[in-house]
This record gives sequence, C-alpha cells and structure tokens, in this order.
Amino acid sequence: MSDHLARYPEYNQIIQAVLKADALLSGQKEVLELLAKRAPLFQVLHRLVSIVEEQYDGTFCSILLVDNVNKTFKAGVRVEYEKNYSEEETGVSILPPYMGPCCMASHLHEPVLVADIANDARWQAPWRDWALSNDLQSCRSQPIFSSTGEVLGTFAMYHKKYADPTSANLYQIEVTSHIAGIAIERKMIEQAELLKIEEERRLNAELTQAVKLRDEFLSIASHELSSPLALLKMQTELHKEMLEEGELTHDDMVQLFDNHATRLDKVIAAVRTMLDSSSASAGKLELRYHDFDLADLLKDVVQRLKPLVEKAGTHISLQADTSIYGQWDQFKIEQVFTNLITNSIKYGEHKPISIRLTSDQGIAHLEVQDQGIGIAPEDHGKIFERYERVVPTGNKASGLGLGLHIVKEIVVAHQGTIHVESDIGSGSKFIVELPIHAMAI
Repeated sequence: MSDHLARYPEYNQIIQAVLKADALLSGQKEVLELLAKRAPLFQVLHRLVSIVEEQYDGTFCSILLVDNVNKTFKAGVRVEYEKNYSEEETGVSILPPYMGPCCMASHLHEPVLVADIANDARWQAPWRDWALSNDLQSCRSQPIFSSTGEVLGTFAMYHKKYADPTSANLYQIEVTSHIAGIAIERKMIEQAELLKIEEERRLNAELTQAVKLRDEFLSIASHELSSPLALLKMQTELHKEMLEEGELTHDDMVQLFDNHATRLDKVIAAVRTMLDSSSASAGKLELRYHDFDLADLLKDVVQRLKPLVEKAGTHISLQADTSIYGQWDQFKIEQVFTNLITNSIKYGEHKPISIRLTSDQGIAHLEVQDQGIGIAPEDHGKIFERYERVVPTGNKASGLGLGLHIVKEIVVAHQGTIHVESDIGSGSKFIVELPIHAMAI
C-alpha cells in the first residue's frame, strides 16, 4: 500500500488532506462542545488555536480581543507560553500608525497578509524586531466578526518561513475566525446576562431596603408625631371642660397655652428634621453661605438651650473665647450645634457636658463631649445613618434616628468631617472639622 502511495503522491496528498480535515472537524466539534458547556472564554479560544497549530507544522497562532470603546486590544490567547507570539497586546492601539498586522486587520475590517516581515515597511519597529527575533517570516491576520459585523478581535497565523495560504488554509482560517466570533459573542451575551441579573439583584436589594426604611420611618413618625398630637388633643378637650366649669384662672390658661406651644414646637421640629433628612438623601441640601462668627453662633445656641440643660439637671462648660469668622450656611450650622448638644443632653445621664471650639490653619475644630452611656466602637459609623438609633436597652430617650444623619450631611456639604470617639459607659466625644472658607473649596 505504501509503495502504491509512493508511486501516486497525489493520492497521498488527498489522504493527508482528508485526515487533516477530519482532525480539524473533530477539533471544531470539541470547541463547540466547550461552548455548550459554558466553558471560560480563554479555555475555548486556547483550544481553538491549539487545534490549528497541531495540524500545520511551523505555524503559530494567536487570538486577540478588541476594545471597541478605547480602540485598543484588551486580551489575547496563545499556545506558546515560552515565546510571545503576539507583540500586539493589551493596551496597544489598533489605530494608525499600526504596531502590527493585527492592528491593521481589526481597524480596516479586512484580512492582512505579510509575505515578508523583514522587508515590509508598514509596521512599527518593535513589532518587526519582535517577529524577526522569533524567526517569524510571514503571517496572516484575519478579523473576527460578530453576527452584526462588529470586529471582536483578530485571528493570526505566524510562520517560520514564507507560506502562501492555499485554498484549504484560507478556508480553515475563515472557519476558525467564524468559530472564534461565535465564542466571543456568546460570552459577551452571557456576561451581559450576568450583569443584568446582578443589577436586578442590586435593585431588588435596594427596593427591599427602601421599603424597610419606609416602614421604620412610618413607625417612628407615628410615634413621634401622632402620640404628642393625640395627647395634646386629649388635654385640650379636658381643659375645655375645666374652662366651662370655671375651674381655670387666667394664670392657669397662660400656663396651658405655654405647654401646648412647647409640645407643638417639638412636633414642628420633628417635621423639619424629617424634611431635612429627605432633602439630604435626595441630594437637594441647599446651602446659603454668609459671613459670621462661629463662636458667637455657638454661644447663642448654648444660651437658647439653657432651659433644656437646667431641666436635664446637667451643666455645660463652653470654651469658645476666640472669634472664628468664616463662610457657612448659618441656619444649617446652627442645626449641627443644636443636634450635637441636645444629643449630649439626651444621652449624657445628667452629667456635665464639655464644648470646645478652636481653629487652626483654616479649619474650625468643634468638640462636644458628654459623660453618658457611650457608643460601642462597632456602632460608630452606624449612628450617622438614617433611622439608626444605637440605644441600650432600658434607655427611654426617644427620637427619629435622623439627627446625627442630618448633622453629617450638613458637615459633608460644607466639605467638612465628623467622627465620634466613644465606648460603652465612657461617654462620647463628637469631633467636627469645618473649613473656614467652605464656599471657596
């Protein structure tokens, strides 16, 4: 049989071509099976170039992927790890002047044949020097297209001697590029599906959290608003009956109206707090900058809160002797001072409160320190979140869980910072730093 084939070499060529075609067909089937099993893209493309290299002696292949946004290559695969058969790597531009033939093929959307690398002046020196140092004499680069005609990458065959592609070779190049295009596009679709699933999970998680926060807010708001209003209504009806019976004097009436006004002030303050929180969360916290003395504002707030301090049976030690002039939103900064001080009164367990205001190198530095129940280290970040109230069991202090959240939003809006130093049973020190000329930052 071998003698017969030797006398008729054309038969031998036909048989070898059939065997090669059969091997290539089997290899392509293997690649398609990898695709069906959702194997990683690198594994699919790696096997694809391996199949081609196994059937063509002296041939080395590479597949590069194109980043069509940045017009660069973003990834590639090759079989020969000890030798880099793809100088055109991640980050290399596909635009002219072309680094190498793969750049030109991907940019022009057409195959590029380099018959004599050593004497072809189309390529930049780094690629030509690399090719010659690896004894490469010729190459052919084929664009890899998507089903819509978009270039996804390139498939290149490099040869250690000049190789004029035969019809069979050209067909194999076309088939390999087509399979590579299917693999790349399939993985792009799978990746898009995964991103869509992740986005849906994220949105569902955000929606679930938003519903939870809404329910918590409604529960807190019901307690903070409905309860005092219901009590006020009940007391008003009772006092009306007492008035009709002539049981109330003029002084009694004045006292009752004062009490009602105080309760209504608390309700109004709660409503304003909720509105401020909503504005901050929606990114609509508007600041109106004015020039004023921060120390004077702090003294005014402390003086205004004096009745509350006395009622709590505590004492405030204030150190704000030096004027600190700057540009801030006066009303918002007043909220910061008020919330921090009332917070210390509420959780300070009737112990003295220390307030200190200084400035250094264009930064105003405020410290509000109490000697109350304290905050666990793991809760330091949590207390600045919406509706978060880290209160030990048994503490009857009420609130919306919005005060410190609003404080942080206001401070951050002024390009400042706030943090707390505290531990359980050791009191809390809130530290605020504000740029003196925040508007100019």
